[in-house]
Amino acid sequence: MADSPGAIDLSTLRNPFARSVIPDAWTETEGDVAEINREPFEQCLRLLDSVEANRCGAGLMVTGYPGSGKTHLLARLRAHLIARRPEVLFVYTRLESSAAHLCRFLRQRFVHDLRRPTAGGVPQLQRILAAKGDDQAFEDYLDRAVFSFNLRTVLGKYRQGTHRNLCAHWLAGDALSQHALNSLGIAEDTDDEDSLEDQSLRVIGALVRLNEPHPVVFCCDQVESLEAYPGDLRGLHAYVRIAAMLHDMQPNLLVVSCIQSAYYEELSRDGDAKIVFFRQFQDRIWKYRANLRPLNWEEARALLRARLALVPTLAESAARGSLWPLQDEDFRPLFEKLDSCEARRVIHHAEQVFESRRRGGALPAPESPARFLARRFEALCDEALRKGTEALETVLAHGLPKLLALAEVHERERRPEHARSVDLVFGDGRQATAVSFCHQSPQRLPRRLKSILDADITGAYPRVVLLRPAALAIGAHALKTRAYLTMLEERGARLVQPPAEALAALDALRRLLADAQSGDLACAGQTLESATVAQWLTETLPEPLHRLLDELAGEVPEQTPASPARARNLLDYVAERHVILASEAAAYLQTSEEEILNCARHCSGQLGVLAGPPAVLFAFVAEGFADESH
Repeated sequence: MADSPGAIDLSTLRNPFARSVIPDAWTETEGDVAEINREPFEQCLRLLDSVEANRCGAGLMVTGYPGSGKTHLLARLRAHLIARRPEVLFVYTRLESSAAHLCRFLRQRFVHDLRRPTAGGVPQLQRILAAKGDDQAFEDYLDRAVFSFNLRTVLGKYRQGTHRNLCAHWLAGDALSQHALNSLGIAEDTDDEDSLEDQSLRVIGALVRLNEPHPVVFCCDQVESLEAYPGDLRGLHAYVRIAAMLHDMQPNLLVVSCIQSAYYEELSRDGDAKIVFFRQFQDRIWKYRANLRPLNWEEARALLRARLALVPTLAESAARGSLWPLQDEDFRPLFEKLDSCEARRVIHHAEQVFESRRRGGALPAPESPARFLARRFEALCDEALRKGTEALETVLAHGLPKLLALAEVHERERRPEHARSVDLVFGDGRQATAVSFCHQSPQRLPRRLKSILDADITGAYPRVVLLRPAALAIGAHALKTRAYLTMLEERGARLVQPPAEALAALDALRRLLADAQSGDLACAGQTLESATVAQWLTETLPEPLHRLLDELAGEVPEQTPASPARARNLLDYVAERHVILASEAAAYLQTSEEEILNCARHCSGQLGVLAGPPAVLFAFVAEGFADESH
């Protein structure tokens, strides 16, 4: 073969084209070519310089067609800043949230990235706090910044290295136990839903201000995924308003939003109702635009050589300009109709050709979209099961509207007076269902239930669903929680407790759809359309999600034991002892072992059963936060 560097056994070499998509901007790029999208990259740097020099925030919209390298551009920016401008704070997130929970989601992601180690392995937050000088200078800064008592206390303890894990959880907006709050020396914040959103916005603003006089780059990817269904603009409206408020409040902030070109064109189409809203904020957060274009052949060739150079055996020939074991002719089909091609397609085709040369045969048969989606969905489910109840609010807020849309059940607008107690509403007037997320910590759950009672949600909607994952058990001594639940159930509310399998499938569903909506889902180098993915999900929806839909719609009869009082007594008895024999519980409650097992199975969200013999009952325990002293 032409340009061969000699006798090389290709079967012993790794395929340098195996990865055609990078999942996020914190993933290291492979074979980055500076000339590709140089102008958009330099535009990012110019805006960053302008923000720092003029102390005036800016907003940049990065557009491009699927596979053009939007996330890759952000990864290049992140690597550049860490290497050359470590004083700049870099934050990246995919917009995996709903309108009602967006501030809280952004706060969690912001703090998550603040804890990432960068230059020298030091987390960004630790570096920022250390840069404020000695203790007196730091105290003077806090006085000038006019931070709240809780925030300045938490930042002080984090700087000192005291209870850093707890400090990070508080900064992210997680609920802490009273013992944890006492350890930090702070008071508990209100759990009012609107206040939590407002508080989250204030905390984000304070953390941006913390890096002054240096800039903060806040990159928000997958803007399209904020749509629960085509034409749903609530998430987009919320995002633009939040970004505009941060832009106006923080002079050291650069907001970068990544959007597909087709979506941008739809938003800015004259005569469309969206344009009125779009133009209100364009000059603030989307005043500047960087458009990524497909690769021409010279750029594609440079990219292929850069990837080949990652393999030591092939590096020398690649430096001489050779594509061996590939050939220019291998890529002619990609550039026949047009003079350009998306980077993703070029890389995928190179992977296939390289693999065929390794095996000494024809190109491998392309994977079918159905098989690819099944494999990807299973992998996402497994990943979600490993995470457990982590990011639970995101899964529910982002996933449920997408699941309902697949079932052709669209949400309705919540009544403003119920915004604090209801997370989503679906169905028509006579069959409207209000759903309240009840995943709060044991400390916040009683007040959440009381707010639902006080708002008389059960009197305002024909059906009310209280959604609490089965893994979050309600303890035997949670007397207020049990009392409020009983009152709500007596008024017609229904407690739905989806198992871990259902929540894992919901997480996989939302992520698969979000990737498709944003053009980040590709099979055999071809971008899969959202409609294709939605149809596949509809046809193959897992049984746990079918059941969850039925439970939300009230189409599954309530499975309650003959004696609810006995169920409560059993829950209390097992929770106090954690693990007991079923026969022991039967003796204590003066009933048969068969009745005890029947009762336990109807409490599957809170009790587990080991069939034995002998049969054993055990209580599920909700996860908590671990503390660390450094």
